[in-house]
Amino acid sequence: MTGNAYLYRVSAQNEIGLGLPSPPISVIAGSAPDAPQTTTLNNSTVQLIDFSWQVPYNGGSTITYYKIWFDEGSAGSDWTLKLFTEIPINRLILSSGLTGG
Repeated sequence: MTGNAYLYRVSAQNEIGLGLPSPPISVIAGSAPDAPQTTTLNNSTVQLIDFSWQVPYNGGSTITYYKIWFDEGSAGSDWTLKLFTEIPINRLILSSGLTGG
């Protein structure tokens, strides 16, 4: 089930018998993706911001889109949803209207 943790291990068998199991691994089935990392500013002008990020672990399901959040201040306390991409890209170029909304 989605979001549940499961343990798995593997044993090998031959004509003589069953071998010892491997150490268990923990798997979380269908979790939300991890946070994107390594956000990089590629270019910045008065009319353009070009940035990219490292694609995160997808939680076992294809990333369908990214949400881009915007804050006009430097305190990071008034975040507004700027847009979301309709395809799973990991680079965004904003031009002209660089304000939130």
